[in-house]
Amino acid sequence: MKCKLKRLLKPAVLFLLLGFGLMASAQNQTTLRGYVYDKGEPPMSIPGVTVHIPATNTGAVTNFQGYFEIRANEGDSIQFSFVGYKTFKTKVKNLMKSMTVSLEEDVEKLEEVIVVGETTMQKQHVAATVERVDVVEALQGKPVTNLSQSLQGGVTGVRISQSSGKPGSDQASINIRGVTTLDNSGALILVDGIEMSMDDINPDIVESMTVLKDAAAAAIYGSRAGKGVVLIETKRGVPGEMRASYSGYVGIQTPTRLPKFVDAVTYMNMYNEAEINDGSSPSFSQYDIDNTASGLYPVSYPDTDWVGEVVDKSSIVTNHSFSASGGNSLARINLSGRYLFQDGMIDYVKARKFNFRANSTVTMAKNLLFYIDASFSRDLNEQPSNYDPILRSMYENPPTMIDKFPMKPGVDKQFYGKYSGDLMNNPLLYTEQGGSTKRFSDRSLMNFRIKYNLGENWRLSASYNFVLDSKHKQVSRKPFALYNYWTDELIKEWDYKFSGDTEKIFSSETKLKANFNKDFGQHKLNAVVGTSLRNKSPDEFNKHEMLSFYGKISYSLKNKYLFEATTRYDGSSKFDEKEKWGVFPSFALGWNVHKENFLENSNLITYLKLRGSWGQLGNNNVGLYNFQSTIDPKNGTEKVIGNRNLKWETVTMTNLGVDLGLFHNQAVELNFEVYRKVTTDMILKPPISQIVGVGAAKGNLGEMVNEGFEVSLNIQKKLSDKLKFSFGTGLAFNRNKIEKLEGGPYISGWGIKEEGYSVNDYYGYKTDGLIQIGEIENGLPIFAGQEAGDIKFLDLNRDGVLTEKDMTHIGRSNAKFDAFTNLKIKYKSFDISAQLTGTFGLDGRATGRVAYPFYNGGKPQEHHVGSYWTPENPNAYYPRLSLKASGLEQQHDYFLRDASYIRLRNVQVGYTLNRNTLQKIGIRGLRLYVNARNPHVWTKMKTLDPESRGNDETYPIMATYTMGMKLNF
Repeated sequence: MKCKLKRLLKPAVLFLLLGFGLMASAQNQTTLRGYVYDKGEPPMSIPGVTVHIPATNTGAVTNFQGYFEIRANEGDSIQFSFVGYKTFKTKVKNLMKSMTVSLEEDVEKLEEVIVVGETTMQKQHVAATVERVDVVEALQGKPVTNLSQSLQGGVTGVRISQSSGKPGSDQASINIRGVTTLDNSGALILVDGIEMSMDDINPDIVESMTVLKDAAAAAIYGSRAGKGVVLIETKRGVPGEMRASYSGYVGIQTPTRLPKFVDAVTYMNMYNEAEINDGSSPSFSQYDIDNTASGLYPVSYPDTDWVGEVVDKSSIVTNHSFSASGGNSLARINLSGRYLFQDGMIDYVKARKFNFRANSTVTMAKNLLFYIDASFSRDLNEQPSNYDPILRSMYENPPTMIDKFPMKPGVDKQFYGKYSGDLMNNPLLYTEQGGSTKRFSDRSLMNFRIKYNLGENWRLSASYNFVLDSKHKQVSRKPFALYNYWTDELIKEWDYKFSGDTEKIFSSETKLKANFNKDFGQHKLNAVVGTSLRNKSPDEFNKHEMLSFYGKISYSLKNKYLFEATTRYDGSSKFDEKEKWGVFPSFALGWNVHKENFLENSNLITYLKLRGSWGQLGNNNVGLYNFQSTIDPKNGTEKVIGNRNLKWETVTMTNLGVDLGLFHNQAVELNFEVYRKVTTDMILKPPISQIVGVGAAKGNLGEMVNEGFEVSLNIQKKLSDKLKFSFGTGLAFNRNKIEKLEGGPYISGWGIKEEGYSVNDYYGYKTDGLIQIGEIENGLPIFAGQEAGDIKFLDLNRDGVLTEKDMTHIGRSNAKFDAFTNLKIKYKSFDISAQLTGTFGLDGRATGRVAYPFYNGGKPQEHHVGSYWTPENPNAYYPRLSLKASGLEQQHDYFLRDASYIRLRNVQVGYTLNRNTLQKIGIRGLRLYVNARNPHVWTKMKTLDPESRGNDETYPIMATYTMGMKLNF
């Protein structure tokens, strides 16, 4: 009976299991419906796209509306492919019933579309000098705290230099093809068409970055483009499911340069020697020196390491960025946010940065688009209220001065070390008791744009944007009294302090523009005309307006012969009526030689373009109302002489270029450029005789020339399916000379501007080593108080005395050459990259306390020991020890050094996890990396960083070591 029952139950159980399995399979399967679009604006449906599920070998094809329908199981991998587009793969999740997909065009380099100023064009049709930055390579995994730093080592002819590593002040300056003007050499930065700082942008939302280097490319921006233009486009939403991403890193920052001072015993011995050289009795007895050396009496005989007290050599930096993007054919959005925190190497110095941005696009009709972009950024910088003396105090405070005394039993007072009478010059006192200064910088932006496609060839657009910059400064300090530790005598006290001020600047711009694009057989025509009105109001009494009209035509014949012409007409309220308007024309010619019959089928030369351009740009970077004289309201006298003849500064540029590509898809690219820039009617402020008694407005007083060349080489090679590498290097040369300078030379401190020389050369006395015994007695001209062992100054005019007539050009402050090299190797899931940058042909000066022991209250560093002049050491490098200036207060070339350098800018190692494994847990991609930024520099300049240079108050550039991740959902 049991056997019979088993025989009956067995097929029944199998039948039930099969039924449940089929039911489960049916429940896990769904009919998936959706649309496929391209990534254009507005998105266009793509018919004929193959939709394929490899697991079940199921397929479908989109119809004319881009619609598809296919049966799919949960977890199935589904791919979309079409000729001319990159294949897109994704997974079916959560029994989804609908799907929207956007495909990206798969273009060759020649067909690549780039932003060229108020329009876009294929690379092969551009005749001007335009260079697109590889955003992925420039930004991926690099701990750039400000976007401006990302251009370092990526574009020839663009010099990116950083003058400080201080949190909140570590932005890099951007100089394109030399110093164009004496007023300001910063490039014009346009983010989605709006002028703003690069450093207000979250680097993770940058879609593209283009540098316009010659006049033909930049002339469409007229008066604002004289110093070059950088165009930045931010990411926008595309049709498809909502996707999110996170990128972040955490790391430490350490100074690239710090002084190494001698210990207290060495200091005391050297100080005594300096006093003896000056004819004084030594201040430190042998008893003092022995007690200090013993280390048994740290309060009475301290040995303070002030660098160790002031500087934290491992300060924290961290960055977190989030974004979400998606939409459909009707509406798309991209949301992003960022938080950056930098702790300073000095206590209570820190910076926080917040960014939020929402880019949205709405398809109002088939041919009508509406864009609404909103962004907000806040920079919060904090530092001690008495910040300025803190770094300087490292050079001033002797190691024999105690930092902070121990607390006395039963006494609720904190005692700090001090010197120099009642000066409160202790950096610990500044940081712990001196209060704080907080600076809030907010920027709110709204940008409204509408585009209307009129037929197939016309595109009309209008936009309005406004920016509100708000800055607030808050200073606070609690009362504090400084007492003498030994006598309890009051030395000095700080009272309670709280103050604040606010500044607001409103700016807006209205634009109208029409684009025309049409192919006439072998002829291609692209044209744009437009107008804009810009307003900027720092306050209710000051306002700047500029009205502009512009037009550009780009023509291509047979894709071989290229022509571009641009004109811009700008009117600015900064000038008087008769000089208000400026015209800035340009043209460019190009020849795609590789399209000719003799190269058309070449497997070696696959791309060859010859280019030439000429054009004029402008600069109106002057203050408001310089054409008007101003009156002192206190006494009614003339305060500043106005200049009604002040007019536009004009930059005329000629450029010749060659672009060469070798092998398939230009695996090897070579570029060469040569240019000449002439700045006429240079706007500057002349020196005014004191007899006149009034200030002077700026005038058109000079002419300057920049000449140079640029060469770059890029190689990309796929050695196997597992191994790829890329290599890029570039070299740029620039020679700068002032051709004309009315009322010159202009001398200001160490700098001189003079006809026939480079701008801002170093100015001072030439030297010839150190004075040796007997030379003064033999009639050597000296400054008062100089003795053997001091610096020997040259009497250039040989009149027997040292005067200003002996001062001359002694060095260059502007570099002649800039270079970079990038290398990247990718093997399977690993990648490693490195970047070197270099600057050559300039000088740097170490002066004052940085260069010389005991100068102006300074103290010796380790490299001074044994390297200063004595009668027994006459060939030493440093002068004799002395507490007197002995000529050191003069400007001279003795401590001028070659400031050329090669910097290891970035080294990064990354690992990308397997995508198929990650998709099982809903993650589309994950990359982990470690990075070192500025880890090493090779230079002859040892006392200061050759990039920032500076003095004893300069915050050093930081080396940054981070680990991070990029996560896509």
